[in-house]
Amino acid sequence: MTTILCQGTNGWTAMAANPRGMSDIENGWKTPHEAMPMVGDGQSLKWVKTFMSGTKPELDFDGFAWMLHGDMDEDNSTPIVMSKAEDKDPNQWIESGPYLMLMPKDPATLAGYTTDFNEGPPYLMFSETQYAHLMIPIEDYYKYQQ
Repeated sequence: MTTILCQGTNGWTAMAANPRGMSDIENGWKTPHEAMPMVGDGQSLKWVKTFMSGTKPELDFDGFAWMLHGDMDEDNSTPIVMSKAEDKDPNQWIESGPYLMLMPKDPATLAGYTTDFNEGPPYLMFSETQYAHLMIPIEDYYKYQQ
């Protein structure tokens, strides 16, 4: 279900992006970090819709999004892994602080970027899939890493 709180005019959308839903249905998100709020342009939202439906992204141009509260535990290499226990490579598991994302029209343009999320520069997430995109860490990105 979608509830529009304030209709915008610039083509950008803000939403809670945690695919696991609220940990406390009666009281809502415990923290902004748990909600994983995302703001994205129209192209990044096309990318998200294809990602969630398992279809190939077909963008008109590159899309941009940001998640300034980071995310809650994600696999860096395999899409839609919902828990570390399910992860075939726990070393690819990351809980992050704030970052920007570039969802490319052509993933081949990202060739040459590292997949190592531990070093600090922009890196590829889901590099071996049709959902390859560039993660751009910003200040406090490693705030939640253990």
